[in-house]
Parts: sequence; structure tokens; C-alpha cells
Amino acid sequence: MIVGFLAVASTGLLIEDQSSSVNGTLQTLNIEAYEDFEATLNCSMIDFGSLSPGKSSNQTVYIKNIGSEVVFLSMNVQSWEPSDAEAFLVLSWNRDDHILNPGESIGATFILDVDENVFGFSDFSFNITIVGNQIEEI
Repeated sequence: MIVGFLAVASTGLLIEDQSSSVNGTLQTLNIEAYEDFEATLNCSMIDFGSLSPGKSSNQTVYIKNIGSEVVFLSMNVQSWEPSDAEAFLVLSWNRDDHILNPGESIGATFILDVDENVFGFSDFSFNITIVGNQIEEI
């Protein structure tokens, strides 16, 4: 049973030997995203800053379980545009399978790596879904 999800749409521009700014907007359901651990500043965008080929950028978002069930977190990246972008961009995070209790907040660090040999496109986008899955009782 899915208790909640956090969806991020991310877009950017890559130009060979130049930097680009990358950011994404956030949408949430039963899980909320914040800029701060105290959960006072809603996070509506992930900004990875300027990226160049061969570089990476980290961004921390604080995720809070606002539901009444214990959940474990998972992430899915999909809808790469163009589809070739997936071969040159890697998004990872540090919270796969993390258990989050009701009312608990944790920092989730997202890492976007750009291959140094990126070519063939300058604009890109992808969707990220963070899911809070209910833990099944045995």
C-alpha cells in the first residue's frame, strides 16, 4: 500500500564546456518536503546549481512523514527527455529503504552526476518520484 509520494520534475540545459543551472519542482502527498530540518520552510524546488560535464551536485531536502503509518522510502527516476539523457546523467540519493516514523523528518541528499563525455543534447528533463510505502505486517 502506498502511503504517500514526493514527485520532482527536473529540467536543465547542458552545453559542452559550459555550466548550466538545474532545478526541479516538488509535489507531495502524506510526505512533505522542507528546506530545513525544523520543517518550517516548504521546499517547492530542488536547485542543483550550475553543472558542467564531468561534475556533480548535491542537494539536501528534508522529508517529513505527515501520515499516521510507518513507511519506508524509495525513489524512481523516469521520463527522461531526451531518452539519451539517461546515459549521461545519474541521479542518486542516500535514503533508499529508510524507515520513517509518523511525524519524523530526515535529510535526503540527492546527487546529480553528469558524465564528462556528454554529447547529443543540450536540454533535458526527468521525473523523480519518492514513495513512502507502508510496512506490511507479517
